[in-house]
Amino acid sequence: MSKRGSNGYRPNKANQAEVLRLRGRLAQCRKQDWQRASCIMAQIVDAVGSKSAGGVEPRLCKYCGFFGHTMQWCKAYKVELAERERLDMELFMRDDKRWCESQPWYNKNVTPEREAQCKFEWRRYDAACATGLECLAENQERGPCLQCAGCVAWREFIDTYSE
Repeated sequence: MSKRGSNGYRPNKANQAEVLRLRGRLAQCRKQDWQRASCIMAQIVDAVGSKSAGGVEPRLCKYCGFFGHTMQWCKAYKVELAERERLDMELFMRDDKRWCESQPWYNKNVTPEREAQCKFEWRRYDAACATGLECLAENQERGPCLQCAGCVAWREFIDTYSE
């Protein structure tokens, strides 16, 4: 074996077209098609001329449920991560003017006083959340009940909050 180790199941110039075609078929197999995926993987092993003692099973992505790659290389997972990062950045910037301007409720002709009020309301909301106050009603499908001790304490906190 060379210092670099095994090339695994990588194609060479002679079998590259066939292996890429088989990998394309493998990438179309879902989790429930594991038998078909195993057969395709066996064809890939034969095409590259690998001599493995046992059967080689293809990789299954735990995120999208397709064969041929892992979550590290999953395009759908990368899109999800990018969306999460975008949302995190949006939340991080919510006190910033750009965040306010991106909201559909934002009036483009906002005054500096209204902008300051918007920032104050977000700081007040964050402070109320940090206290741990919440609705104590058992059934909250339609939102807080506005009558329990938790809702009353929340309202009192909001009414008396000052910086």
